Amino acid sequence: MTQYFFTKPNLIAFVIIVLLITTTNIVKINRRYQIRNAEYKLAQVAQQLRIVRQKQRRLRIEHTLLRNPKRIERIAQNHGLNQAEPSQTHLIPRLSPLRSSK
Repeated sequence: MTQYFFTKPNLIAFVIIVLLITTTNIVKINRRYQIRNAEYKLAQVAQQLRIVRQKQRRLRIEHTLLRNPKRIERIAQNHGLNQAEPSQTHLIPRLSPLRSSK
């Protein structure tokens, strides 16, 4: 009688080994996919951060330029406005904040 390699116990062991190898490879592929996906999302967020920082830098420069007193005086003069004389100004007393009753 010829003895075959694929006897019932050997076949079961072979199938288990193949399933373990297949499962391990599927898990590895899934992990690689998750890592690539996370790297892609990280790159997108990094790009958005760069854009926001550039915009913030431009806005800070614009803010500094817009609140420059010389610029404001020049615009006022172009519109026919002059600096007020001391006799034209009035000091308004500061009001105390409202306090809630307990």
